[in-house]
Amino acid sequence: LKLWASCIGEYANSSDFKLLIHPFSELCFGILGLQTPSSKYFPFKVKLIDLLNEMGGRVEQYIPTSGLCLEFLQLEELTNKPKKTSDKPYDYFLSIKVPKTHDRSFLTLNFMVKYCSEAITHFLSNNSKSAGFPEMIIPLLLSLKKISKEMRNKGHRQTILELISKMNEHKDLVVGKRGDNPMAPSQLDKVKAFSGHISDGENILLEAKASFLE
Repeated sequence: LKLWASCIGEYANSSDFKLLIHPFSELCFGILGLQTPSSKYFPFKVKLIDLLNEMGGRVEQYIPTSGLCLEFLQLEELTNKPKKTSDKPYDYFLSIKVPKTHDRSFLTLNFMVKYCSEAITHFLSNNSKSAGFPEMIIPLLLSLKKISKEMRNKGHRQTILELISKMNEHKDLVVGKRGDNPMAPSQLDKVKAFSGHISDGENILLEAKASFLE
């Protein structure tokens, strides 16, 4: 899957590989939906979400991975008291599932919240130069606000609130740019050219993505 994602991302804009974007994405979403959402199989699903986000950024197409992250952030485990573990931390990115010793532990839940925040940021950064960004994030913002209120852990809640703050900041930037560059939905040339009005230097989502990908 990683090889196919790399090939599609590399050649999608110049060959028939572009035709594979949708079926490959659907295949990954199908695999992600095989298990009931739980922290146990989170390490495996992390890898597929990363592939979709990375490919989405390279082919410049909308691939909705944020909903996958919301499923994890809405798990009952994050509203209950975490299990204690005396074992040392392990590498989640080298695992397929969470070991029994770490299942529902604070270390696992902490990683899950941190990763979901970063994955949503990655998804948003892929679409951050779209003129429709403010409208696109409305359902996501509402879900994240509800999730933050239900979280028991203050650190987890703060992570989500910081993400919400970045989303709102960038939303205001896009709204301001739209005011300076008025357009109608039917004016496709202006809509496509809108991304050129947002520089990387003023894009807080791209900056945030770059910081955790280093």
